[in-house]
Amino acid sequence: MIWRCPACHRILTPQGTVLTCETCGARYSVVGGVPDFRSSEQRSADDERQVETAMSIVEGPAAGDREALIHAYFGARESQFTGGPSYTAKRIAGTLDGFEKLSREANGWLRPLAKIDGVILDVGCGLGATIAAFTELGLECIGIDNRLDLLIVTRAILQASMPAQRIPELAAADALRLPLADASLGAVIYYDVIEHLPDAVANAMSEAQRVTSPGGWLALSTPNRFSLAAEPHVGVWGVGWLPRRFQANYATTRSGVDYAGTLLMSVSEVAKVIADNTDFEMKFNAPTIPTESIQSFAPRRATLARAYNSLSRFELVRGIMLKVGPFFHGIGRRPDTSSDTSPHRPPG
Repeated sequence: MIWRCPACHRILTPQGTVLTCETCGARYSVVGGVPDFRSSEQRSADDERQVETAMSIVEGPAAGDREALIHAYFGARESQFTGGPSYTAKRIAGTLDGFEKLSREANGWLRPLAKIDGVILDVGCGLGATIAAFTELGLECIGIDNRLDLLIVTRAILQASMPAQRIPELAAADALRLPLADASLGAVIYYDVIEHLPDAVANAMSEAQRVTSPGGWLALSTPNRFSLAAEPHVGVWGVGWLPRRFQANYATTRSGVDYAGTLLMSVSEVAKVIADNTDFEMKFNAPTIPTESIQSFAPRRATLARAYNSLSRFELVRGIMLKVGPFFHGIGRRPDTSSDTSPHRPPG
């Protein structure tokens, strides 16, 4: 088992449905095959009910069918969404499309990670699209998220689409207290996650440094603070251009959606946080918008997206797009202090 005690990073011993740390005495429950490393403060008031709902989903008629499990999960949460049925349908469609999207990206900008001989951690793994993409490439990819109920369903989704002996390990955990040993990973991915770690990105990057081996990789994708497009979480224009103290109130007032806990960053802000807290040598780029995504856009938005992609072919424009495009990617390695035969050094 790769998981370690998040408090002291020592080995955990399974005892029925509990993992016990023999060093510090901490005990962590295992529910639906998923260890729960969260503190009591990180659990919501109705956490127990959410877990019961998740167990009923994975043991019900949807079992064994990835699409049915995704529909059932979001259907059970519909009352929590401000947008009602239409928003639920959007989340379902986006999740299903995400599996195809991540499969393409694992063979695209994330391709360097597919060359390593080490474990990949997906922080904020959601319903498992990134994990599925890398597992299909024959790599070992594990995931954490802060919702235990979601991970119970994610485990069932992954079970529905791959052999039992390849089911990736998942854990409910804090991105700031990773339940992993020092230098135990070949790569860490934050896919659309760091914007949900307000005031804590520096600590998250320090944790990524701690658990990644020399020569290992860091990859992230996040919306751009200074995008000329609407803020993707609330569909409101100009949020990131405001001073930080005004952003949440403005976004919530304009959209009716609670914007607390979201903090978009610019490329320069992300680059500085990583440089100040890690030794990852990063490169950033503004990707084009996938044709598959554009097909689902409204006509005006689709026209703008196609224009954006066309302009992105020019090198000078690409530099501008990195500053004001809708989102950006970052990928980089730690310096490899071992020999040239290090298992984390990609060939060539």
